[in-house]
Parts: sequence; C-alpha cells; structure tokens
Amino acid sequence: MTTDLLDFPPIEAPPLPVAKPAAPVAVVEPAAAPVAAVAPSIKDTVLAQFKGAEAGLLVLAEKYRAVAYDCKTTKGMAEAVAARADLRDNGRLALTKAEKIVKADVNDLKRVMADEVERLVAIVKPIEDAIDAQIQAEVQRKAAEKAERERVEAERVSAHRERLAKIPAYLTHCQQPGMTAARIEAGIAKLAAATFGPEWQEFAIQAADAQCKTLEAMRALHTQAVEREAEALRLEAQREEQARVAAQQAELQRQLDEAAEALRVQQEALAAQQAAATAAVISASLVNPPPEALSVPPTPLADPATLVLSDATISNPPFAAAPESAKTIEVESDSTGAAAPAAAAETLAECQAVLAEALALLDELICKPPTKKQSARLFAQVAALRARGGLPRA
Repeated sequence: MTTDLLDFPPIEAPPLPVAKPAAPVAVVEPAAAPVAAVAPSIKDTVLAQFKGAEAGLLVLAEKYRAVAYDCKTTKGMAEAVAARADLRDNGRLALTKAEKIVKADVNDLKRVMADEVERLVAIVKPIEDAIDAQIQAEVQRKAAEKAERERVEAERVSAHRERLAKIPAYLTHCQQPGMTAARIEAGIAKLAAATFGPEWQEFAIQAADAQCKTLEAMRALHTQAVEREAEALRLEAQREEQARVAAQQAELQRQLDEAAEALRVQQEALAAQQAAATAAVISASLVNPPPEALSVPPTPLADPATLVLSDATISNPPFAAAPESAKTIEVESDSTGAAAPAAAAETLAECQAVLAEALALLDELICKPPTKKQSARLFAQVAALRARGGLPRA
C-alpha cells in the first residue's frame, strides 16, 4: 500500500477512565450534648417590680378620686396642694424614678451581659471552630471530588466526540480536489474495518450510525470518481487517436498532393509532346494533311492543388505494398510522325483516368470517414494510382 492511501485518520476508542481511590475520612466521635441553661426572663423580672406598686397606686388613686376641694379658702387650697403632692410624689414620680433606675440597671446589665457572654463564648468557640474546620475540609473534599469527576467526565465525552468527528472527516477528505478512486476505496476499506465495542460506551450506536452514513456517501463518491477517471481515460485515448488520425491524414494528403503535382507535370510534358508531334505532322503534309494526323486536344483536368482531405477519423492502416516500377512515357513515330498524336492522346487519356480516380478517392474520404479496413484499401488505391501514373513510391 502506498503512502497516499494512508492519509485517513485512525479511529480508536478512548481508554476507559480509572476511578481514583477515595481519600480516607476521619471519623470524629460526637461530643456529649451540653446541658441547656434555663435563664430567667428579664422582662418578667423588671415588670415584677412594677406589679408590686400597682396595689398602692390603686389605693392612692381611690383616695383622691371624686374629691372636691374648696380652693377659695386657705384650708381647701392647702388640702388640694397636699393631695396633688401625694399623687405626684408617691404616684407618678415614684414610677418614673423606678423606671430610670431600672433602665440604668438594664443598660449596665447589657454591658455586663455582653462581657459575660463574650467570656462564656470563648469557652466553646475554639472547639466549634475546630469542628467547623473538619466540616469545611470535608465539604471542600467532596467539592473537589465532584469537580474531578466532572472534569474526567468532560474529558471522556470530549475524547469520544473527537473520535466521532473523525468518522465524517473521511467523507470530507474524499471531497478534496484531486482525490482518486483508489484513495477513496482505501478510505472505505479502512473505515469499514472499524468496530465500535464496549469501549465506546454510550457512543457506540452513534458511531456505528455515523459509519454507515459516511460509508454510503463515500461509496457514491467512489462511483463518481471511477466514472470520472474512465471518462478522462476515454477522452485522452480519443485525443491520441485524433492526433494519430490527423497525422495519417496529413501524410495521405502529402502523398496525394505529390501524385497530383506529378500528374500535372506529366500532363504538361504530354501536351508538349503532342504539340511537337502535331507540328511535325503539319510540316510533313503541308498540302493535304490526313484528318487522322491531326492532334486531339487534351481533355481539361481538374486542378489537383484544390483537393484537400477532410478531418474525418481514419484508423491506423498499413501502407500498401511498393508500386510497380515507374512507367517511362515514350512516343514512337515514323518518319512522318503519324503515330505520335495517337500515342500522346492515349497516354493523356490514361493520366486523366488516373486523376479522375484520385478525385473520386478524395470525394469518398471527404464524404464518409473510412474504417480500418477501408483505410487500408484507400492506401492500396493510392499506391496503385501512383504506379499507374509512373510516380515513385512515397
């Protein structure tokens, strides 16, 4: 297997995570429950002092209730002032003074109580802090374990998803420009060989589903690549065949052009011989020349230079065998030159027949591209025409 077929990523299952052993937990024996202290109610204590004065206040109030004093007289005024002083000093002022005393005691109690509470709290606070430190350590340990479990789980899921992403990456890789059918086929084989066992955990079904879908798409791409490469080979073969046929056509055109040029030269030579023979006959019989001694004008021929082969496809035919030795055109005549015109006319007619067949051959090539067998026949006909025209072999 070549290196260009090994560029697909491997699909491997991640190793199963190994659980770390749990840290030992210190067991602390619970302390004995403290005896609950029953504190007296400050409210009840304070209010109890005022409750005791309530009975005397009721008596004092009843003593002066509904009493009318004759304040116009000195005695009456004195009695009224004495009654008001009694209610004020022994009633209202006695209560307010008691209130101030209680408030002062309460304020002092607050300070004393704060100091006492602080002293008492100092007895248990260190122990509470030590126990709290144990509790916080356990809370932090559990939080750290939870964070570690979450990290391990995230890494596990990420590893599975990373390997899952490699499966559709096969298809993406096959879609790159220049990907050949052989490389796609190697990728299909590599992906099809992948298995998804228990090590893939809950991602096994998802991986198998992605494998099926990716393989289906890759096989479609492989089919397209095979068709594309076959078409490219066909077009290349067609191009080479066209180039070969064009070269054959050019060679055949060259041979026909040479044959046409040789026929034209021969025709001119025959015309010159015919003109010379005619002049000899005319000079030999100035008085009454015989009609059969008159020269026969040559039949006009088509210009061979105008003959061009078409671009039709000609298969690769073998060239014809070597033509017969070139014919030497000789015109014999007697002393009077009577046989010269007839011989020249016969030779010219032969040249015209050869040229006519050459024209027919060109028409056949132009109208319908020949097959391999027909191409061989055409080359044989060209060789035969060259032999009849007395042309050398190409």
